[in-house]
Order: sequence, then C-alpha cells, then structure tokens
Amino acid sequence: MDATTIYKAATTKFSKYARWICLVAAVAFLICGIIDCFYLLGVGIFCIVFSIPLAMIEVPWPACFSSLLGDIVGDFRFRGVIYIVLSIPPFFSKVTVVCGIILIIGGILYVISGFKGEKATEKKSGHVAGLI
Repeated sequence: MDATTIYKAATTKFSKYARWICLVAAVAFLICGIIDCFYLLGVGIFCIVFSIPLAMIEVPWPACFSSLLGDIVGDFRFRGVIYIVLSIPPFFSKVTVVCGIILIIGGILYVISGFKGEKATEKKSGHVAGLI
C-alpha cells in the first residue's frame, strides 16, 4: 500500500465521523445562540469548547474564531456578523451544508441578542448583559 491509498482510506473513515462531529458542534452553537437570544447568558466559553471539534476539520473551522473574537470584542452583534460571513464556505460544502445553515441561523440569533443586550444595557447602569 502506498501513501496515497492510506491517506484516502484514513480520510474516508474520518469524514464519516467528521460529519457527525460537525453536526453536533453546529447544533451546540445553535443552542448557545438560542440561550443568548432569550436569556442573555454569557455562553462564550461553552461555544469555544464546542468549537474544538470544528477546528479539527477543514470546514467550518472559522466558527471557533468567530466565537472567540466575539468574546474579545464583547459585542454579540459583531460575533453574529462574523458567524454569518464565515458560515458561507461551509454552506457551499457538500459535507457541511446542514452545519452551514445551522451556523448562519446561530449567527442571526447572536445579532438579535446583541440588539436585545444593548436595550437591556440601557436600562441597567452600565452593566453589559449577556457577557462573561
């Protein structure tokens, strides 16, 4: 067996599991988006932890960076916009179409929660709701 055959065999076996890992991680992102949207809880760390499986495969690896950047900047709208933009390549990949769609929905939820967070912040005295 040459190196190419071994590589193809390994890739095929891995991609079978990668689809499921990707789907689970994408659903986790969606859940985080829903939680943030309705309860304004800081779940950035949860997002980053679940982005590790995403970072281990080629597509949608940018999701981990969008979550991380959103936490650094501290703005859910910013995080949501990055999410949506970086979800476009996975959306066009035949392996991760579902994940792309889920991540885009998650991004939209983050944008919504950003506006909700801003309104909640105006009511409170300088405390930014929904951030860790």
